[in-house]
Amino acid sequence: MRPKKAMALSKIVRKATSPGVFTKALQIVKFEGLGSLVKKVRSKISGNQQFFNALQQAETFGSVNVSIIIPVYNASRYTQECIESVYSVENQVKFELIVVDNNSNDDTEKLISPEVDRRHNFSYHRLEKNLGFSGGVNEGIKRAKGKYILLLNNDTRVTDHWLDNLVALAEVHPELGIISPVTNNIGEGNQLDLEAKELKIEKINEYAAKIQDRAFDTEPIRLVFFCVLIRKSLINLIGLLDEGYIKGNFEDDDFCLRARLCGYKLGIAKNSFIYHHGSITFKENKISHSAHIEENRRRYFSKAQDLAVASREPSPMPKESEISFIVRTMDRPKLLTRSLRSLSNQICKNFTVIVVNDGEKDVSPIIECFREHYPIKYINPQEKLGRTRAINVGISSVETEWIAFLDDDDLLYPWHTAVLTDAKQRNPQERIFYCDYNKGFFKQSTDETPFLTKLVDPWEYSKNEMWVRNHLPIHTWLIRKSCVDQIGLFDENLEMLEDFEFLVRLTTCSDFFHVRNASCEYRFYLEGLNSMLFQREKIKEAIKYIYQVHTSDIPEILTKRNAELKAIESEIEKIRTLRLQDSEMSELTDKTKMEIASLILGFD
Repeated sequence: MRPKKAMALSKIVRKATSPGVFTKALQIVKFEGLGSLVKKVRSKISGNQQFFNALQQAETFGSVNVSIIIPVYNASRYTQECIESVYSVENQVKFELIVVDNNSNDDTEKLISPEVDRRHNFSYHRLEKNLGFSGGVNEGIKRAKGKYILLLNNDTRVTDHWLDNLVALAEVHPELGIISPVTNNIGEGNQLDLEAKELKIEKINEYAAKIQDRAFDTEPIRLVFFCVLIRKSLINLIGLLDEGYIKGNFEDDDFCLRARLCGYKLGIAKNSFIYHHGSITFKENKISHSAHIEENRRRYFSKAQDLAVASREPSPMPKESEISFIVRTMDRPKLLTRSLRSLSNQICKNFTVIVVNDGEKDVSPIIECFREHYPIKYINPQEKLGRTRAINVGISSVETEWIAFLDDDDLLYPWHTAVLTDAKQRNPQERIFYCDYNKGFFKQSTDETPFLTKLVDPWEYSKNEMWVRNHLPIHTWLIRKSCVDQIGLFDENLEMLEDFEFLVRLTTCSDFFHVRNASCEYRFYLEGLNSMLFQREKIKEAIKYIYQVHTSDIPEILTKRNAELKAIESEIEKIRTLRLQDSEMSELTDKTKMEIASLILGFD
C-alpha cells in the first residue's frame, strides 16, 4: 500500500475507532490488503455504522476514475498555476494528477516536486532526457490508474465542473473515444469557442457557469491535444502516442486517425471550458515550429498512405448512401484496387460506388472483392467510351443527392468522406465543396510508396481564377446532383481538361466552399512521362477550346488567360530543348526525365 493512501486511511479510521482497533486495522491492510479489512469489518463490526461508513470511504479513496497527465518542459510558473487550478475548482469526479517533467532546465523540479506532499493523488516524475510531447505523455500513461486518461497542457487554467462534464459525456456516449472541452485559444476548429476569444482569465469561472446547458458536438477527424479525455480502453486497443513525431505536432492527428479507424468518434463537450494561453512551451523555450513541422507532416501522411490501402475486415454497410463516388478505370487493375481500397478504409461510409470500366479487360473479380465493404455498381460497356463519356455514363447512374469522383490512379485518405460530410452538414446552404490535397510522385505504378509527397498550397476560391486555370483535381470535389441537372454533363468534345471546363460552368450556379483539410492525394507516375510529353500540345488546344466556349470580357481574366497560354507555350519549348539534349539516345536519360517531370508536375 502506498504511503499516501495509508495516511489517508489512517485519518479516516482514527476518527471512528479506538487506538487498538486502529492499529489492528492498519496491520490487516498492510499484510492482507484493504479488501480483506473491509470484509472483516462487514462481518464483525457491522453494527458500528460510523466505522463502516468510514471504511467505505477508505475503500473508494484511491479508486481513481481519471488520470490527469501534464507533460512539462520549463515554464514552471504556468505549471504551478495549472496545478493550482486543477485542485481549486469544483469537481465531483475523482482523479490523480501526474506531472511528467521532460528534463526541464529551469526551476520546475524545485517548485513542483514539493507538491507531492501537499496534494492528494499527486505524483511528479522527472525524466533523464527530453522525450518530447508524445514521450512525456506516454510515460504518464504507463503510470496511470484511471479508467480515463486526460492529457492537459501546462499552459491551461481549468474551471468549475470541467472534468465532471467531460466524464459525464463519455459515460453517456460510449462511442466517443476522445473528448475535448472548448477553449478561447486553439487556432481554428470546433474546439474554439468564438464567444470566449477575448475572455479575460479572471472571468473564466463566470463564463464556464454560463455555458453549462450547452450540448456536445462531434469532430470528424482530429482534436488538438491541448486537453483531451481518452478512454484507457482505447489506448489499450490502439497503443500509445507515436514518439516518432519531433517535439510536437501531428501526434494528435495520428492518434485520432487510429481511433477513428477503430470505430470510435471524437466529441467536444461544449459545456466544459478551459482557458488556454497557447504554445507556451514553444514560446518560453524559443522552439521553432517550422524546424520540424515539415518532417512531422511527411511522417503523418506517409502513415496515412499506408492506412488508406491497408487490407482490413469490412465494417458495417451504410444504412443509406448520401454520396455516389464515380470511379473511372482503364486497364490498371492494381491501381484500381488501391483506389477502391482507399474507399473501403473510409471512417465515414455514407456512400455507394459506381465503377465505369473503359478498358479492354473485365475487372469484375476486383469489384467482387469490395462488395462486402460498400454498395458498388459495375458498369462494363461493350464499346470504348473515352474518358469524358465514361464519367457521364457514371453520372447517369447516380441516385443520391451528392456526387464525388475518384480516378483509378488517385487515393483518398481515410478521413476524406468524413470531412466533406461534416462540411455539408454544417453548411446546408452550400452546393459545391472542395478539399485540399497532396501530390504523390512515383517512379513506377508498381511502387507501393511515393518517392515524394508534396502538400499543395491551399487555394481560396475565386471565380475569376477558376476561369483561367484548374486548381482542383476531380477527386477533391463534392457537388450536389442538382448542379449537374442545372448545367449539364461533362463536355464530350473534350478528352482532356474536361474537368476544368465543367468547373468553369459550375461557377455559374454556385460559389465553391473550401474545406481546409488535405484529405486526398493526386498521384503521378513517371513511367508515363512520354505520354505526358505528347499531351502538352493537346492540353494547349483544350485550353484554347475552353477559352473560346466560355468567353469573358473581364480584363483581369483576359490578361491572365493570355499569360496562361504563353506559359504553356514556354513549357512546351523548354521540353523540346531538353529532349534535343538526348536526341541521339534511344530514350531520355534519368536526369532529363526528372527535369521534364519537374517542369510539368511542379516538384523540385
